[in-house]
Amino acid sequence: HPPPPPPHPIMSIFKRALCAVKDKRSVRNNRFHQHPKSPSVPELDTTGYTIGGGWPCGVPVFGEGDLTMDECLRLERVLTEYDDRLGEQLKKAGKGGSIPPLSKNDVALVVQLYNHMLASYDSAEWCERDNHGQQGTGFTLIPGQQVPNYYANIHSQSIHRRKVLSLAGLRNLVIYGPEIYKELQAKLFSSDPSLYRHDQGVHKMRYFTGNAVDLDTTVLRATDGVTLKIVNMMNLKSGLREFASSEEFGNSQQAAEIARVSTKELLDRFAKEHCLTKSESRKRRVDLSDLSKSIPIARSNSDRGKHPLWRYVNAGQDSFHCNVPCVDDVVGALLRAPIRAAKVYLRLLLTHKEETLNEKIADFLEYCIVDACFNQKWRAVEEYDKAIEKEGSIVGILQRLQQENQIKLMEVMDDDDEEYTLEKSVMWSCVEGNLGRDSSGTFRRISQEDVDLWVSNPEVVI
Repeated sequence: HPPPPPPHPIMSIFKRALCAVKDKRSVRNNRFHQHPKSPSVPELDTTGYTIGGGWPCGVPVFGEGDLTMDECLRLERVLTEYDDRLGEQLKKAGKGGSIPPLSKNDVALVVQLYNHMLASYDSAEWCERDNHGQQGTGFTLIPGQQVPNYYANIHSQSIHRRKVLSLAGLRNLVIYGPEIYKELQAKLFSSDPSLYRHDQGVHKMRYFTGNAVDLDTTVLRATDGVTLKIVNMMNLKSGLREFASSEEFGNSQQAAEIARVSTKELLDRFAKEHCLTKSESRKRRVDLSDLSKSIPIARSNSDRGKHPLWRYVNAGQDSFHCNVPCVDDVVGALLRAPIRAAKVYLRLLLTHKEETLNEKIADFLEYCIVDACFNQKWRAVEEYDKAIEKEGSIVGILQRLQQENQIKLMEVMDDDDEEYTLEKSVMWSCVEGNLGRDSSGTFRRISQEDVDLWVSNPEVVI
């Protein structure tokens, strides 16, 4: 047997965009170099695979030298099954359930999908639309490289840059998400950065994503105008004091009591789910007896996770935080979001032709990859997947293709043809080569039998 080709983490189709990192001056100018104490980067063998010509360069081509349609279908099934197993992990999170494995080769292919997404976003149209005159990243980030720290929803900065960094972070989570999750799980998802080594947990998460998932729960936002309005309305009915400002409300005993009541329920649930003893609860800083003390104020991220309940006051924000996360959100942000986004993107490439593909990918980049905090990114991916779920169904695709080819079909309609022979034949010529998801959730080629069943009975379930 010939020796295997040397591992290379970048698809050949993206050498122009991604191999610029080899230029030392480019790396130095963009400051995207590896930190000397950074976690090790595994080698991924991704040679021999591309995802066709790509968008916006052209329609994906499944042919010689590219990832074949059968390989794409297999990868879609792998990602769907993996995503489903991660969903089951949510139920076992408190008991330390194990994360299902994803093969090294499949990880490499998903990384390629993210390379494809980044190339799709590297266009003059998107730079002009989302850059607002700010300098871009230069697209020198490669898989496994540090993602510069950034903050979402900063109006004076480039949305394009933040979305590029967001995609790069999701790509790194395909590789490092399980490791980071296990390290957080070992510390019972504490947000206290001092509990983790410099290359583990929250530090590794921020290094590889440029951001961090919330490991606490906001139980009250005193600066939220809606919250202040609701509190004042309730107080007016009860004959209690009304607050003139958010600051006055945040400093009140009523705000502290609302935060304590909400926190008590969350701490109690967390301790039961993780089967914590009294001493373990005290060590994890979720001991209910500590709630009777005055609420400490955190001024920076380094102050987080040191008390069961704390108040964060900084840069116009005044909020109260409980020292436990929503574990579902942690699993979603670290493990499910990178897989789900890749799965959705792959389905778009498989489902749509040139006429609609550009529009669908633009829609994906706008509404699935959002400029938001870490937790909201997962929710956006989840909502987008639900929103387009019916679009990929076999029946939905047949309906769409029927509308697009109405003139052809009307020309062959014959009331005397009770078997719809000609209509089935023309419809099949329009459908052949398309893919869709059947009622069982399996993504596959649409068959002539599917077409015949649907033409005979448009209400059929396929």
